[in-house]
Amino acid sequence: MMLTLRIFGDGDLANSASRLRDSSEPHPELIPYEGVLGGTMRFNDVVLLQPSFVFAEFEDGHIGGAMLMEYQVLDHSCVSWKRLWSRLY
Repeated sequence: MMLTLRIFGDGDLANSASRLRDSSEPHPELIPYEGVLGGTMRFNDVVLLQPSFVFAEFEDGHIGGAMLMEYQVLDHSCVSWKRLWSRLY
C-alpha cells in the first residue's frame, strides 16, 4: 500500500523529524488490520529510522502489532508512505 499525505503548516517537512513522525499518526488507514471488539486501530509509537524508514507500533486496546514503512518527502509539505511489512502480536 502506498499513501501520499499532504501536511499543512509552516516549516520544512524534510528537515523536521517530529513533523515526519506526526504525519503518519492521524492516518490509521495506513494500518492494514481492523480493530476488534469495537476498537479502532491507532498508532501508539512511531520511530524514525535512517535513511527513510519508519517502525511503528499500533493497537486498538485489545490487539496490537507493528509495521515497517518507507517514506519519501515529495515536497516540503507532502509525504508518500509505503508499507513494507506488518504483523499482529
